[in-house]
Amino acid sequence: MTEFRVLGRTGLKVSPLCLGAMMFGGWGEQSADESARIIDRALDAGINFIDTADVYSQGQSEEYVGQALAKNGRRDDRPAGGACGESMTLAHRHGAS
Repeated sequence: MTEFRVLGRTGLKVSPLCLGAMMFGGWGEQSADESARIIDRALDAGINFIDTADVYSQGQSEEYVGQALAKNGRRDDRPAGGACGESMTLAHRHGAS
């Protein structure tokens, strides 16, 4: 069971590890299916926190993350408290460099 931590003053409970999505898309893993497999493995390991930004692979990273979560239903099927203890959290940094 993953222990969660409160993210700053937001009240959101997140896993201590975060999946960085910068390398999904043109900058790294170019296969949407392989990116989805990586995302699924992270969720299976108890990670509920994914970091992405609109500039990662010109937005392709966010598309891959969204497609993976929609395809596997993992974001929507978590009741209050979540399947792993908490719901999914996506961190988006607009214009990150």
